[in-house]
Amino acid sequence: MERNDVPHSRVVLADEDPTQRAVLETLLHQEGFDVAAHPSVEALFADLRFRVPDAFLLSLDLPGIGGRPVLDRIRAGHPHTPVIVLTGPGDASRTAFEAMRAGAWACLARPTADTEVLATLRNALEASRMARRVRGLEREVAGVGYGRLEGRSRVMRALFRTLDRVAPSEVTVLIRGERGTGRDVLARALHDESGRRDGPFAVVRPGSIPEARQASELFGHEAGAVPAIPGARAGLLERADAGTLFLDGLAGLSAALRPELLRAVREGAVARVGSTREVPADVRLVVATSVGRDGTAGRGQGSDDLFARAWPFELTLPPLRERPEDIPLLAEHFIRRLDRGRSVRGLTRRALDRMLAYHWPENVRELEAVVARALVTCGREIDVSDLPRRLARGGEGPAGSPGPGDVGEGPPDTLRLEELERWAVGRAVEAAGGNLTEAARRLGIGRTTLYRKLEVYGMR
Repeated sequence: MERNDVPHSRVVLADEDPTQRAVLETLLHQEGFDVAAHPSVEALFADLRFRVPDAFLLSLDLPGIGGRPVLDRIRAGHPHTPVIVLTGPGDASRTAFEAMRAGAWACLARPTADTEVLATLRNALEASRMARRVRGLEREVAGVGYGRLEGRSRVMRALFRTLDRVAPSEVTVLIRGERGTGRDVLARALHDESGRRDGPFAVVRPGSIPEARQASELFGHEAGAVPAIPGARAGLLERADAGTLFLDGLAGLSAALRPELLRAVREGAVARVGSTREVPADVRLVVATSVGRDGTAGRGQGSDDLFARAWPFELTLPPLRERPEDIPLLAEHFIRRLDRGRSVRGLTRRALDRMLAYHWPENVRELEAVVARALVTCGREIDVSDLPRRLARGGEGPAGSPGPGDVGEGPPDTLRLEELERWAVGRAVEAAGGNLTEAARRLGIGRTTLYRKLEVYGMR
């Protein structure tokens, strides 16, 4: 691998010896690497909350826990990232043996020539890149998603490859994506695929909390600090200790609290409102926003150029209209998950064509709702007549031109519960051929309840 192949590769260097650390840092910078150098275990792991490295150069004599435990912790959080261990001349053989058993990619005994350090590092990076390609191909062949995320499109496959590196780490993540794209599902996948999977997964939606109470909700408060809430109370950061805190909708969070939140995450501790004493709050922070990198806001969110500067790693969930090849896969997934033992085979070609032509303004969430509603009325397959009118008309959504014979076939677009329920009851009875027991089963209600609804709607 030539020097031109390594720019922007991130290398984390941890060495307790200031002279050797400075020499290695200078060498790597000169060779085009992005280097972060640390003198201690504490500094190393604080940095890993805000960095996803491509490789480690690690001395096991670091102040702090040091030795095998520090290597075990790195391997747990970065299982696919190569670790090159730097050993001292006195116990090189024993240390190398222990390090290799613990999963180190290579060991270098000091003093080590610059050429050997660079060759070993470049070989480790190339091997890591090849392993990522293999994992990506295996995932594509298996046809699986990532956690509950589904997709075979190019953009989703690229996202899954990134998740292989990011999910196991401790890095703070900003998720960008429109409403309904599955930001909460992605956040949960980041938690479930990390070393914190057995810890709490706490969710907070700042937009639903009055700004005056946000500090108390996040950081907690001591007795008397918040008049409206008697007694002391632990905040979400404290309650999510050893787990993940997911902030869904960053634009709703007070701008004054954002730097305090980042500081608490970086230091792993928080002071409650009304107190100066810090309590442990070791959390991984995952934040979602619909604001784009250019500052443009999605529906219901304000723009804020702080996002581009404050968050170390970003993941973008594409809207459904930009990955239409995933619509059949997602629809089949929802049918399997939501079907109540009726063995619905899937979608007719006509229904799928209408889904592919629609622009899905509410994204995957809207697709799930459409499938759930269609399962109430369909026979062995979901057809155009089971789709909402905005889809059954065809075209690009509500303004699309109606197709011949399709107007009014699907359920009404109104959000009034009474009209939707009346339509669903009528369609269920029709689809069941007048068999009220079968119609009630399709609707998920009792036969007596169905009789009552038929009376109310004058359908008996």
